[in-house]
Amino acid sequence: MTKKKPEKKIVKKKSPNIKTPAKKIVKKKPPVRKPPARKPLEKKVAEYKLPEYKIPEIKIAGKKVSQKEINDLINTRIKDLAELDPHKTIQSSADLARANLVAAKLLHAALVNARMMGADLSRARLIGANLSGADLSGAELVGANLSGANLSKTNLSKAGLTFAYMIGTDLRGANLTGAYLSEANLNGAKYDEETIWPEGFDPTTTGAVLAPL
Repeated sequence: MTKKKPEKKIVKKKSPNIKTPAKKIVKKKPPVRKPPARKPLEKKVAEYKLPEYKIPEIKIAGKKVSQKEINDLINTRIKDLAELDPHKTIQSSADLARANLVAAKLLHAALVNARMMGADLSRARLIGANLSGADLSGAELVGANLSGANLSKTNLSKAGLTFAYMIGTDLRGANLTGAYLSEANLNGAKYDEETIWPEGFDPTTTGAVLAPL
C-alpha cells in the first residue's frame, strides 16, 4: 500500500497592520470682502433728495379752503398785529368749530373768543397766537406748538394736548378739566389760582409757574 503523503497545512500569513495616514482636512478660508468705497459726505448731501411734502387739505364746514383764506379769516398777518392797539380787546369770534386745521400755520393768529369746539389742530403752529376766551373744548391739539400763546380764560376742557409744546404759554384762568396733558411741555407756562387743571394733575412738577394777574 502506498503511503499517503501528509497534506501540507497552508498557513495564511497575517498581513502587517499598516496604518494609512489620516487625511488632513484643510478648511478653506472665506474670501475677504472689501467694504464698498464710501462716497464723500459732500456728494451724499448733494445726491440726497428731500421727500415731497404735501400740504394737508384744510376744510371748514366741509368746504376746502386755502391757507391764505384761513389767514385772511382770522387775521394772522404780523404787520396787522403790530398796528393793533395793545389796550384794545381783539374780538375775532371766528367760527372754526370742528374745522380740519391739521398742521395749519397760525403764527400770531388773532383768535380771541373764537369758537373752535372739536377742531382738529394736531401739529398746528400756534406760536404767539391770541386764543384768550376761545372755546377749544374737545379740540385735538396733539403735537401742536402753543409756545408763547395767550390761552387765558380759554376753555380747553377734554382737549387733547398730548405732546403739545406749551412753553411760556399763558394759562391763567384757563379751564383744563379732563384735558389730556401726557408728555406736554409746560416749562415756563403761567397759571393762577383760577386755572382749573385735570383731576390729579400737579403743575408744579411740569415747570409751570404760578403767576397771578
